[in-house]
Amino acid sequence: MFITDIYSLLPFQIISEGGYIRSEISVYGSGVWAEITVPITTVISEGFYIHSYDGTAIAGLICGAYEFRVIAGEIWWFEPFTVEDFDFTENAYKVRDLVMTPLKFLEQQIETLPLIAPCDSFLPFMYTTENPSGGSPIYTLVAADGTETALTITVDVLTIDGRTYYIHDGACFYPFLTCGEYYIRINDGAYVYYSVPFSASCSMNDIPDGYRAMRDFNGCVMRDEDGDIIYESCMDIEIIFETDGLVSYILGDWSASISTDGTEVNYSFTITGLSSVPANISIDLLLNGVSENNDSFTNIYNGVQYTGVYDIAPYFTPSVGDIITFTLGGES
Repeated sequence: MFITDIYSLLPFQIISEGGYIRSEISVYGSGVWAEITVPITTVISEGFYIHSYDGTAIAGLICGAYEFRVIAGEIWWFEPFTVEDFDFTENAYKVRDLVMTPLKFLEQQIETLPLIAPCDSFLPFMYTTENPSGGSPIYTLVAADGTETALTITVDVLTIDGRTYYIHDGACFYPFLTCGEYYIRINDGAYVYYSVPFSASCSMNDIPDGYRAMRDFNGCVMRDEDGDIIYESCMDIEIIFETDGLVSYILGDWSASISTDGTEVNYSFTITGLSSVPANISIDLLLNGVSENNDSFTNIYNGVQYTGVYDIAPYFTPSVGDIITFTLGGES
């Protein structure tokens, strides 16, 4: 059904061969019709009557499902619609709570056309139920082939007016989802809830996956002096190039970024002050301060910019908040 608020009907225009007589409304399925005052504007053109309603406020609408018809020469029937109060005046649960968030949850798994979702963030959701929370909900991502992955997303669990609310703000995550269909399952004590299915898709817009436009305190997109949008990484994985403090050479300008699948680090750096060239530089690869692999950069010359890709997949898979460190040691 279409949805409107308690103040107005959805705008419409009909073209008939007769003048406007009245509008009628009926509680859905009741078969009982009553006249309702709707401000109609009529224009006659080439023998036809054009009756229009522009969404102007009307009185007498209360929440519920309705049928609507206009008698103007003929009887014009409209699609059924639901009236809902969208005013935020209290904390009580209303249908609007489900309407205004895209990712819906139910107490049974359903087969429906999947939503389209970005591969670098889950859609926000707010699910509410009369069931109590067990205190330690478990969130699981389930792929179409049945593969299950434990989720560590931030979900606020609140109790308001005797109802339990599960609220997720849609923050991004890493590594990205591969393309395919998924749903989220919430296990909370004796109760299980299932999201509608969604299909993950990368490169949905011109902002690189894993990045978001920076916004000021008013929510406005921030731009640089040239008018270009300023982006920030939402992956929150820090990569550091450093020396162990015992070397005589100098680590110059460097940069590093994680690949979209979380398996590689793209790097660039320069070194000066090597005692002999070409040199091999030892590497201690660390994840959150813990050594994961020892390796080396080979054939390094003074002042040359080196770019490359380092495969970290054999050693670890980073998550949001991790720190990857390349500590450069002695030369040989």
